Amino acid sequence: MKKFLFLCAAAILPALPASADVKLSERLTRIAGHLGEGGVHFSVTDSQDDLKDLAGLLDKFLSLVPKDELPARPQFETLLDDLGLYALRGRGSSAHQVGDLWHNRSFMLTNGKHEGVLSLLGDEAEETVARGFAPAGADLVLETSLNLREVERMARKISRSFGDEAEEEFGATFSEELTNLGLSLAEIFADFTVHGTLVFWLDEEKTFEMGPESEFPVPHFAARLDNAGMVWNLLKAELGADSLVVEKGDETILTPKDAREESPFGVLEPRFVWNASRKQLFFSLNEEDLATCRGKGARITDDAGYTVATTGFPQKTSGLAYASKDFLSLAIDLAKQFSSEVPPEGQEAVHEIMPYLEKLAKRGGYAGAFAVEDDGFLFIANLPVPVKGDSPMMGLGGVTAVATLAGIAAPLILKAKKAGDDTRTLANLKTYALAQLSFHAEFGKYAASTNQLVEKGYLPREVVSILAESGFESFVDSDFEPNPKAIMGVADCLRDPDSVLVVRSDGSASRITLEELEAQLEKQGE
Repeated sequence: MKKFLFLCAAAILPALPASADVKLSERLTRIAGHLGEGGVHFSVTDSQDDLKDLAGLLDKFLSLVPKDELPARPQFETLLDDLGLYALRGRGSSAHQVGDLWHNRSFMLTNGKHEGVLSLLGDEAEETVARGFAPAGADLVLETSLNLREVERMARKISRSFGDEAEEEFGATFSEELTNLGLSLAEIFADFTVHGTLVFWLDEEKTFEMGPESEFPVPHFAARLDNAGMVWNLLKAELGADSLVVEKGDETILTPKDAREESPFGVLEPRFVWNASRKQLFFSLNEEDLATCRGKGARITDDAGYTVATTGFPQKTSGLAYASKDFLSLAIDLAKQFSSEVPPEGQEAVHEIMPYLEKLAKRGGYAGAFAVEDDGFLFIANLPVPVKGDSPMMGLGGVTAVATLAGIAAPLILKAKKAGDDTRTLANLKTYALAQLSFHAEFGKYAASTNQLVEKGYLPREVVSILAESGFESFVDSDFEPNPKAIMGVADCLRDPDSVLVVRSDGSASRITLEELEAQLEKQGE
């Protein structure tokens, strides 16, 4: 490294006399200006040309590998340049105590040019949408800018590093038309820059059962995409033919047909709302949740927990993550309850993050953000611990942190949906059985297929569609002579891989194990 300056225990800094001979280079001064001074930690590092030196070392190491073992030999210096990482000039971090939390900042200085992978973070910081979109009481907020305009050019340059064959494969992939719009991936990415906000909240007054001793608040969510013209066009192309489309002023409401279903959370009916004049796309699973976010009620900025968690944050950000105390507490409960279902590779991550979740839950919530500045990227987080240097915990300063927390809470949604699928499929299996019994009563035989039941008006087509999605298989033919316990059909829902849903001749439907199914079918065959 050409220059290196590390100032720790910087609580001393504010006490330094004005004449103290502490001089920073212009680069380090610019970094320090984004960090503030004081606190328990303050460090700045000039990393000019560090990546280039590292890439040169890796190139030399790669030259030692025999060509027959590694025919494609990318040049690391060229690769890092194509990724736009040579724009990085330095970094710094600081930690200041604010009430019960530590305000941690990290800043990466660039040369002002945001190319390659750095451009994916967006062009500039914007007014935080969540302040006006998230309702009071929102428990999880994720917001970020996505700029894919650079992807095609960057990927094309990288592919050249791996030889002519890789470049040709890349060109074919990006040139192929992917949608009903007749657009290639390259054309879609060329105009794809969008700002997205997702809001999730828990209804403490309404609960649903996840088991005999497990009861959880009903979740709600809504999402908003700004500058989403391309996304809307893709949606219309893929869903328009099978959706109900309603025009209201400058807004278009798209509701997929046959998507309405019962769930432990109530009736779910996905809908998309496109505002043409503002180029905004909204999405939710029901009209009420969308109205809550788009209405004139209290906003998240009225919540004391959100205000405390975002203390010191700029009004304009390129990404924001917030988790309330209630959400963190729920995530902790779910992590403990479903820890055995977490893949082995994720067990360590859960154990590492758990102590921080518990501390945050006691202090009222978590917030992290990043902002694209003219000269670099600022990352901010309010945590129960001070973050020093390049600690892995600084990762909690970005939007991905709460995405991890949301992942811990995911079993809540997944398990509830599977339970809802079971309930819906059992009801449809009974409908199928009654349709067969009615058909037999009129024609003296059973229908050979579900389509025959539909054609004769005994079974709604949407029931057949749902059964098909559940892996339904019929055991009935026209010569079927059932007793009341004979199995007429089987559906394979996902909640338990070792069991299935069955419907019997008496119209009853239930879940049985695979062993029981095999035994009953064998007896039935006799």
